[in-house]
Amino acid sequence: MVKALKAFAKDNPNLRKEAAKEIALLRNPKTIKEALESPQRKEWIEAIRKEMKSLVDKRVFEIKKVPAGRKVIPLRLVLKIKLSSDGTIDKFKARCVVAGFRQTAGLDYDPQGTYSPMTEPTTLRCILSMANELDLELDHLDIKTAFLNAGLAEKERFYCSPPPGFRVPAGYGLYVTKGLYGAHQSGAAWAATFRDWMRESAPEFKEAGNERCVYVMRMKADGEPVDLNIERGMMLEEGEKLVIIVMNTDDMLIAYTKNAKSFVDNFEHTLNKSFEATPREEVEYYMGMHIIRDREGKLLGYDARRHVYNFIWHMGRSPDESVGVSTPLDPHETYTKEDCPPEVNTKLREKVWAAHGILIHLSIWARPDLAHAVSVLGRYVHNPSEKLWAAYDRIAKYLIKTRDFRVLFGTLDRKHGQGELYAYSDSDWGGSIDDRRSTSAYTFFLGGAAISWKVKLSPTVCLSTQEAEYVGMSEATKEALNLRMLLKQLGFGSPAPTTIYGDNHGAITMGLHPANKPATRHIDMRRHFLRQHVELKNVIT
Repeated sequence: MVKALKAFAKDNPNLRKEAAKEIALLRNPKTIKEALESPQRKEWIEAIRKEMKSLVDKRVFEIKKVPAGRKVIPLRLVLKIKLSSDGTIDKFKARCVVAGFRQTAGLDYDPQGTYSPMTEPTTLRCILSMANELDLELDHLDIKTAFLNAGLAEKERFYCSPPPGFRVPAGYGLYVTKGLYGAHQSGAAWAATFRDWMRESAPEFKEAGNERCVYVMRMKADGEPVDLNIERGMMLEEGEKLVIIVMNTDDMLIAYTKNAKSFVDNFEHTLNKSFEATPREEVEYYMGMHIIRDREGKLLGYDARRHVYNFIWHMGRSPDESVGVSTPLDPHETYTKEDCPPEVNTKLREKVWAAHGILIHLSIWARPDLAHAVSVLGRYVHNPSEKLWAAYDRIAKYLIKTRDFRVLFGTLDRKHGQGELYAYSDSDWGGSIDDRRSTSAYTFFLGGAAISWKVKLSPTVCLSTQEAEYVGMSEATKEALNLRMLLKQLGFGSPAPTTIYGDNHGAITMGLHPANKPATRHIDMRRHFLRQHVELKNVIT
């Protein structure tokens, strides 16, 4: 919104003062003093009061004398205006955060205990496809102050200075006994706490093996659990109750059949006994994706429009401009290391890094059409040229034209059933001018839309189009196995192999049997695992 107002002020010089006032209202204060001097003084005071109360209620600190020579980690309050999915102000948020970068490994935290699992974007899209295909309810809730619920092991506790508003005697500090935002170990501690809670309080759920954040409950009409190992495809038994929970830090997505509503209500009630959560409501925005449904038409779409608009404004343009282009990159332009200047332009590099970061998020979560551009431009971001910056400007024009594009599940797929997983694989042989490596890409479809995609530069030079395409299909095979495993763990495994479409007859033949040995004997053996999984009938080319 700030960037939009800046663009508006630039186009309307006579209204700059009014725009400046609006910008002042939307900026996140950097200090408490700045917040208390802002027009939203009351809102910020209330936000800070709530955060301090949470710290006290959760007994996050103990006041203890700091041992001699022990480093005290500073705390600060981070203030942020949270926006709703339509861009309007949702709430004013204060968060007490520890300067985790000042923690000492082995003293303030266990360096082996910092892993916090997150759900892959592919998994989320797969579940959205299931929700549309099986007409599942899709709800969302947040765990309030999630990290503060996680107790820290004795060896992982540390000392902090008091946050603003707290006073402790000289020589004393706050001994942190629970997870605190910013600390290295807090995410891992909360993930372990929630996982243990699911085992104890919701034993009906099974963890999806390779997805530590996904839980599934499937129950027959007679109350017996459904055997998840049966390969039934995308089907439910008559009267079956299905609930899938996805937990990303403190954001929970719940997909369930209508007849499981009372079960989910009870789950939510049990959850609130241990952790305070926001009221469950139909999902509209989750993990950066805006979700929209047409239940009657059996359609579900998702997009990342907020980040699209953010990139357009970041590039100094307005979404209302009429400068659209049809492709992200100019098909007549090539990018090489020769374009890079002799000396790094640090100011330009900062701008490029900021723009590229937004594009990475967009291409991973909701815009497969940007994946190739992100892959190509990302090779030169460490020493960018003006030519490279012009490419980002072209992408902004492309996004202006396609700002309302979304991925849509439920569209007609004449060649495949809606619940059938399949993929397309392709390769650009020797496309990288700098080293003549090939770029491979694949896209997987389920329920009429893309759920997984990737563009990758080959690690070695390929000596033929056949080899380049074979390498690309091998990469697609790895993802096919990953998706088949996920579907199987949710009870939707398919006995039929996953079809991977390629357009090179030689590569397809190589996947079936070792033909043309003189042309292929130099290929690394690990790439031949495509042939192995064709023989195992996991995939078919």
